[in-house]
Amino acid sequence: MKDEEHNETEESDPCAQSTWLRAIPGCWLPFHWPRLDKEQLLSICLRDVPGCYWSGGFFIEKIDSFYLNIRDNDGRCFFLRVEVIISDATFFIVFTDAETLPPPFRIDNFSEVPITFFQTGTQEERLRAVVKPRSCVSYAWDEVCLPPYLTCVAPGGTSVTYNMNFLGEGARLTYENFIYIALTGTFRNSLFIYITTTTTTTTANAFPCLLCLLWLCCFSYYFSCLTNNLSCFATIAITIAMYIVTIIHNIT
Repeated sequence: MKDEEHNETEESDPCAQSTWLRAIPGCWLPFHWPRLDKEQLLSICLRDVPGCYWSGGFFIEKIDSFYLNIRDNDGRCFFLRVEVIISDATFFIVFTDAETLPPPFRIDNFSEVPITFFQTGTQEERLRAVVKPRSCVSYAWDEVCLPPYLTCVAPGGTSVTYNMNFLGEGARLTYENFIYIALTGTFRNSLFIYITTTTTTTTANAFPCLLCLLWLCCFSYYFSCLTNNLSCFATIAITIAMYIVTIIHNIT
């Protein structure tokens, strides 16, 4: 833990080492502000997590209890439970592992698109997270000193901000949903299949079928003229000719 004002300093810097302390599990140690002229905020970093960032700063001079969100280079979140208590005019800051505790927030995405969310007011890109479609993620505030507002962004750039201190339905988050219609077959192929699957083997129903084919031939010619596609008419004409030959063969 260290003074928030020196969050960007390197641990190898001898001057920077005077601004942070190392606390091993189960220990307790005294702490005093190294710089009284700076904003008095405390920040935490997990030494056993590779590539771990320092957490957002928080006040330790008032009784409080909250979760602390600490991230690493891979975007993973680690939650710590922080309790600030006072005893005999001394403030005690107690850190507890929150892995077995329920998270303060759970972001559920019941939509079919990924949703990006972040605490309103944070500027760093690494503090933005994405919840995949039909999934949920646990969340705690990255900056406990900022107002409790959460911003959600949908694909297309639309965003809505929610006040997490109020329960109930909030503003609707809309997104663009493109619908594509793909035709897997053409009119010509469908008509050709219909004709070829119609068979007649007796003289009694041959003439009604011929009349239907004649009407179909006229309709196909009219459709071909409208679409400027004579190949459709040629296909139908050949099919009708084959069908007539079949009928004559069956009659004789």
